Amino acid sequence: MRNKTLWKNILLIASFFVLLLLPIGKFFIVGDGENIENKTLQTKPVFNITTWQQYPQAYEQYFKDNLPYKKFFVGLYNQFIWNVFDESPVNYVIKGKDGWLFYNSKNRNDSDELGDYRGDTFLTEQEIETIVQRLSDLQKLCDDIGAEFYVLVGPNKTEIYGDDYLPDAYIRNERNVETPVQQLAKVLNEKTEIPVIYPKEELLSRKDEEQLYYKLDTHWNNHGAYIAYSEFMKRYAPEQNIEMSSIQQQPRISGDLANMIQMNDLEDIDYSVNFRPEVEMQIILDQAASTEDVARYRTISNCNNGQKLLMYRDSFTTALIPYMSKTFDEAYYVWSYSANKDEISEEKPDVVILEIVERSIKQLAYVEWNM
Repeated sequence: MRNKTLWKNILLIASFFVLLLLPIGKFFIVGDGENIENKTLQTKPVFNITTWQQYPQAYEQYFKDNLPYKKFFVGLYNQFIWNVFDESPVNYVIKGKDGWLFYNSKNRNDSDELGDYRGDTFLTEQEIETIVQRLSDLQKLCDDIGAEFYVLVGPNKTEIYGDDYLPDAYIRNERNVETPVQQLAKVLNEKTEIPVIYPKEELLSRKDEEQLYYKLDTHWNNHGAYIAYSEFMKRYAPEQNIEMSSIQQQPRISGDLANMIQMNDLEDIDYSVNFRPEVEMQIILDQAASTEDVARYRTISNCNNGQKLLMYRDSFTTALIPYMSKTFDEAYYVWSYSANKDEISEEKPDVVILEIVERSIKQLAYVEWNM
């Protein structure tokens, strides 16, 4: 009996160490694991005698990023923190009220959305001067080729739903301060004729009627994007009828914030918008995207208005594309804040739009700009 118990204990201990070492063994035998994070994983470093001092740190990061079974164990930990402690397992995703998630972007070195919300962020005089000069140069170029120029700012999710669903610990400062987008818009209105479209008030006035941003994502949904598009059209072509034919709620699973914490089974909603069904739109991928680190593609449609759009953009434009592309015969989308005079001169657009999410306004002072 004693020998039997001894062997059971030995087997139990051996099993424990096998489970413990299995991911490491698989890593060295099979190779890289699955990419479960919204980032570029470290590739396997090559040992070089001239860079040997950096090799251990680089290999350690490669090991952490690519460890097999990482998704399973991290997911298990995330579920435990989420369900037992009722918190987000990472400091860059905030678990709000009623299942809403918010982006603590500063903890990911990606601007400071909470700082915007609290009134802690601002543009310096130098940053404002640089941005205004750059936008003015772009406005002049557009004037020279006979194009209209617009700046479209996508409000932060916290600006629309923060008061309703952020945890009580995240409160706005009582002092009355201008946000970076308000600072910039004020100077642009005073010194230029550049139209700034910032549909915050329109979204706030409609948010109780329909959900306009995703609960599990940083972005506006199809309905929220339609409201932003409508505000643009009031400036661009107020006489044009842009009423949607119908809108229907539909389920949506997960979102970029939910993916960051591997809670990929959470439920959200979206809207299917039937917009200008008589207009056909076709997406044409641009081969330049294969040689540059910038996503580019163009659309063509049969709306037959003879107009061409060039749009510098970020991810908030994705939901706008079905509307914009049915408004212009041709639309060219460049995933970048870096306007390029050569590109604009070559494309010869009738309309140029710079779309940018609110939390990224400061980047306009620092990105490369070819004007």
